[in-house]
Amino acid sequence: MRLPTSARLLTVLVGCLGLLVPSVASGGAVSAGTQPKPRPAAAAGEGVTTAADRCTYTTSRPTIKIGSSGAAVRQAQCYLNYSLAIDSLDPRLVVDGAFGAKTDAATRTFQRCARITVDGIIGPQTWSQLNYWANSPAWTPCATPGDAIDIMSWNICGDATHCKLETQPTVLVDRVINRINTYGADVVMLQEVCTSHETNLRSKLGSGWTVAFGYVTSNNNWITCPRAGGYYGVLIAIRGKITRSWTESLPSPPGLEQRKAICVQQASRGIYVCNAHFSSEGDDPDRSYKAQQAQWMADLNRTNTSYGYRAITGGDLNWDPPDRNGTPYASTARQPTLVPLYVSNWECDEREYGSRDGADTFPIVLLNHRKIDYIFANAGGHSAFSCFVNAASTWSDHDLLMSTMVVN
Repeated sequence: MRLPTSARLLTVLVGCLGLLVPSVASGGAVSAGTQPKPRPAAAAGEGVTTAADRCTYTTSRPTIKIGSSGAAVRQAQCYLNYSLAIDSLDPRLVVDGAFGAKTDAATRTFQRCARITVDGIIGPQTWSQLNYWANSPAWTPCATPGDAIDIMSWNICGDATHCKLETQPTVLVDRVINRINTYGADVVMLQEVCTSHETNLRSKLGSGWTVAFGYVTSNNNWITCPRAGGYYGVLIAIRGKITRSWTESLPSPPGLEQRKAICVQQASRGIYVCNAHFSSEGDDPDRSYKAQQAQWMADLNRTNTSYGYRAITGGDLNWDPPDRNGTPYASTARQPTLVPLYVSNWECDEREYGSRDGADTFPIVLLNHRKIDYIFANAGGHSAFSCFVNAASTWSDHDLLMSTMVVN
């Protein structure tokens, strides 16, 4: 839990008024302050994009397979590059008209994704599915049903005076890496993190991961991390390449900490991920801004699911779930603050508890324990969704929340 803005040190002016520059390491485009887009740009040499067909090498659709060559193979290779997306084929297929081993493997991957016969042969059924996936107006990537995605969310307490490793960012990142490896996380959402942690994490995760960072601001200035070093924000680390990344400015109390969410799209898995840290009770005592932040995140989920992505949203939302009773902050009355996120999404502990509740994630005795950390997934995007809480450490005031989502 972050202390109110008034209790923290001064911020530093970095550049022009209102300038926000999210950073993304090793792949993935950055689009600061923009809304999500449904479709990546076409790659060079893939034919002329028209309203009717993004690939225009030929209108002929013969049955082709390994060993085939010619314009129809070029058409299929172009379709596969669009249907499986940039980060699912690394490198993308060369559109050379030669149906070799790489085109055969891509064809089989696509057939599994499209839930059709997997034989590496592009006949009428596969042509039809390729045309649909490559030319859909609301571009939707293909992800294999049954794939499990392991998601970790953790407020690491990276710069707070009451936590033990705020002056040791390298040691703290080593602890985070240990948890990633222990639980096999594919998606990592961190809150109360600094750019010093981001740099270390990116280096230690290596080229198989992409890291995206969103800067939290106050009065349009980045907020310093005086103990850990660098600047303060939220972070997503994800296995593989991302299609794009952007920072969302959430509704926040004027003159206080302006909360941000860092969001990414990964076409190869067909997932959208957005990580946030909502306003503290000191900054937002009546929770009116937290309610707006929840609605904002819920709207982002709906936008991205309309593009065909499976939405994953979460973070430290700084308030109790709607059906929780008995804590100093949640009275016997139901708590409506986070209700918008439950409207078309499942929270990972919701089924286990049979209500909009879950295991404690903020085990501070004086606060009588609370659940304020969450992982949501859109209701139609998964066939199974569960989570567990890792016991509190002595170096963060939050427990680690770990979830597994099985794709439909």
